[in-house]
Amino acid sequence: MTALGLWEASVDTLFFKETGRVEIFDNNGEYGFRGVVRGFDLSKIEVISLKEEGGTIDAAVKTPLFPEKTVDIHIEIDGDALAGYAVLPVVGRVKIKNGHRIKE
Repeated sequence: MTALGLWEASVDTLFFKETGRVEIFDNNGEYGFRGVVRGFDLSKIEVISLKEEGGTIDAAVKTPLFPEKTVDIHIEIDGDALAGYAVLPVVGRVKIKNGHRIKE
């Protein structure tokens, strides 16, 4: 579980560019996620599936923002650096850039 900690990254869409935070934590031996982006509370993220290979995490999650849809997430971690993307319903692919670990 190399991705544990509090992370901050730029979130870049056609509609807005913001800085978001996500906490990746140990949820009884599995990854758990809580976050906030532009005031949207993402504290109740349900992990549907997750695959970790080396420093890459691919996950499918459900959030309160899209309760009936699945959000796909691809994250690449290199030490304390993070980058990737999320595929959001209606919005499409959202870049996650310049991520860094704030604390473990």
